[in-house]
Amino acid sequence: GGGGGFGGAAGIGRLFNEINGGQISWLIPFAAIALVAALVLRRRRPRTDIQRAALLLWGGWFVLHYLVFSLSEGTFHPYYVTAMAPGIAALCGAGGVALHRAFRRDARWAWVLPAALAVTAVWAIVLLGRADGWNPWLRPAIGAVTALSVAGLLVSRFGSLRSAVNRRRMTTVAALAAVVAMLAGPSAYAVSTAASSEKGGMNGTNPTAGPSTARGTGLPGGG
Repeated sequence: GGGGGFGGAAGIGRLFNEINGGQISWLIPFAAIALVAALVLRRRRPRTDIQRAALLLWGGWFVLHYLVFSLSEGTFHPYYVTAMAPGIAALCGAGGVALHRAFRRDARWAWVLPAALAVTAVWAIVLLGRADGWNPWLRPAIGAVTALSVAGLLVSRFGSLRSAVNRRRMTTVAALAAVVAMLAGPSAYAVSTAASSEKGGMNGTNPTAGPSTARGTGLPGGG
């Protein structure tokens, strides 16, 4: 695609590029997997099903914004993508609950939640790797916590724990740890931006989150 603008060349992968990736894409893998899985899980519900309606509403919000922002030609500022945040948050919440319920109730679906968490963690590590030298401890921390969380989920579901209470406790702890790992990267970017703003270091004409090494050039044609 063409039309570089401030956010890189237009194309289906624009929101994952060097400029926009750290602004919005942290939770897109989890949101997308959760949306598809939750819709499949509720495919046989009646048309009046409220939960499926909510998934379609927020899923439509997410997909529409993703396509528009990815394929738009001309000037495109990275901060535009903040409009996607409500849809991504809703899908992570509602879809995450659906994946957790499926994980507990159906062994055929038990792999989806751990897989979604693992993919999201890998992408977070990739994004943090683009900010070379910035809080380098975050990458191994996210990787380690996610690995332990996934292992805990799998043990709680398929392991030999005899007590149902212990299984529930392990599942809860593992899920909470996974949430912390998922939010660590974007939270660190948000804190970095707030600190930079207080010191007068935030770009008012093209504001972006995260360390300066991860913000791109802010010039047309950057990618």
